[in-house]
Amino acid sequence: MPGISREDVIHLARRSQLDLRSDELDRFTDQLNTIIGMVSRVAVVTTNGTTQDDGEQ
Repeated sequence: MPGISREDVIHLARRSQLDLRSDELDRFTDQLNTIIGMVSRVAVVTTNGTTQDDGEQ
C-alpha cells in the first residue's frame, strides 16, 4: 500500500492554508505514514482462525 509522500503533505498544508517548515513537513509525513500503517493493521481482524477485513464476513 502506497504511503503519504512529502508532496502529499505539501498539498494538504496548502489546502489547509498552513505554512509548514521543511522539518515540519518531514515530521508530518512520517507521522501520517505511521498512522496509516497502524490503521492498516487494525483493518484486518483475526477471529477463530479466520480473517475479516473491510466488513467482509
